[in-house]
Amino acid sequence: MGNKQLIWIIGLLGVQATAWAQTDRYVAFFSDKTGTPYTTDAPEAFLSERALARRSVQAIEVTEADLPVNPEYVTAITDLGAAVYYTSRWMNAAMFEGTREQREAVLELDMVDSIWYVAGGGLNARPERENKPPMSEYARPETNQRNAAQNELLGIPSLHGQGYTGDGVLIAVFDGGFLGVDEASGFQHLHDNKQIVQTYDFVGNRVYPYGYDQHGTRVLSTMASFITSGADTLYLGAAYEAQYILCVTEDVPVEYRLEEFNWLFGAELADSAGADIIHSSLGYSDFFTDRSMDYSPADMDGITTIIARSAQFAADRGILVVTSAGNSGGSSWNVLTSPADVPDVLAVGAISFDGSPANFTSRGLSLNPVKPDVSAWGVAAVLVNSLGGISEANGTSYSAPQVAGLAAGLWQAFPELSAQELIDIIRQSGDRFTDPDTLVGYGVPNFIRAQRLVVTGLGEDRFPELSVYPNPNAGNTLTIELPADFQGGELQVIVFSTTGSRVSTESVPVTGKSLIVNTEGWETGSYFLRIESDQKIGWARVVKP
Repeated sequence: MGNKQLIWIIGLLGVQATAWAQTDRYVAFFSDKTGTPYTTDAPEAFLSERALARRSVQAIEVTEADLPVNPEYVTAITDLGAAVYYTSRWMNAAMFEGTREQREAVLELDMVDSIWYVAGGGLNARPERENKPPMSEYARPETNQRNAAQNELLGIPSLHGQGYTGDGVLIAVFDGGFLGVDEASGFQHLHDNKQIVQTYDFVGNRVYPYGYDQHGTRVLSTMASFITSGADTLYLGAAYEAQYILCVTEDVPVEYRLEEFNWLFGAELADSAGADIIHSSLGYSDFFTDRSMDYSPADMDGITTIIARSAQFAADRGILVVTSAGNSGGSSWNVLTSPADVPDVLAVGAISFDGSPANFTSRGLSLNPVKPDVSAWGVAAVLVNSLGGISEANGTSYSAPQVAGLAAGLWQAFPELSAQELIDIIRQSGDRFTDPDTLVGYGVPNFIRAQRLVVTGLGEDRFPELSVYPNPNAGNTLTIELPADFQGGELQVIVFSTTGSRVSTESVPVTGKSLIVNTEGWETGSYFLRIESDQKIGWARVVKP
């Protein structure tokens, strides 16, 4: 075997001899991609047109790391009687199930560098649908939009009001199951409009994702649900017109390193399909079924865990990765869970309705980098359950997808942005951007602040908002009230549409405490004004009805 490694992430002491025939699951890492029929010159063989377009917009090249595993290497494993379920382009690896004898034979193959043991037993066989609790436990009549305040916090009504509902954005959601999403009325529009474009269950090795658990259902609802009663809207997800890929990567009853690899396989599927955003309210720390797989807080460094490396691979390919910070606050663990530790991943903490940090939200390890990045409503978060009822639950699991929905709308509004530019804008739109901490990060992001930053370049609180009237402005003139440091001299007034187009630029001498701007000819809509003096820069937002 030479220098080859068999890496056990589990102790084997005490295993009885009869266990020799038992199959377990492993990941084999290959030494190279020599002989692969795939090339970087023909990426359309393994990446969709949409995936290539995402990379082109962000000037990201296809490299050898993107090439699929050599099919002959996979065949060499299956020829030994082992079952190969998934392969990884980015880690040049294959996940297989086999006996210990087969494992040893795989390790002897020339192209295999090492093998990791990742889970005990064979592939889980799961029922199509688990039993549901009686409807009476959840359903109750609703008379208004239950998540209105939750949405307002992030500026979602303004986002939707300008027509940004996630349309054209593809979001991949990874979780432990999406129970009821195929039947509950709050998700029916996703099926009617063919907004669920792909599904896969990496736990059960099947396409069907609508079983197991309703955690993913609740998570998805904050982005995608749409419930009406007559003319009333009862629930409105932040990105209810986005397209979705649903992947089951988490095996809820147990916890093995395999689930991190499932996340990797899902990320590669999302990449190939052209997903813009990956959202997962999943985190890994020290709760593995086999305790020898546990991580330590020191491992939350953005590079050690399998899921951290996987998330970075996705981020490097122009995908915006949004994840929950974790619910370990106040526990012996206390700090965030992986992949929230990755600097290029948007990690979301939780606050209560009054803006205070949730006592359970996981803490960042330091302010370099700031983690969590931002926070959203996660105490008594309003969501839709597997029976279609509107309910409440606590957790960063439910604050994070709200931010993913906000990101989808922002990307629809400004498709020229790269994933990292979008992350930076969301961070800078936080209400604590100038004073971050390890509880809420940069605070609560907001669409209007983010939009102002993109359009005018002014996002921080040190740029004052100036008072303007009348606003809404139905006439032909607008008065800007000028603080003392804007009076005297000359002001430059730049008017932008909300998409960032410059409507006008005018230099105006100032002789008093106010300034009149001509709004004749402005079309219906919202506008941002950037007002510059020699000493100061301010801004205003105007609505033209």
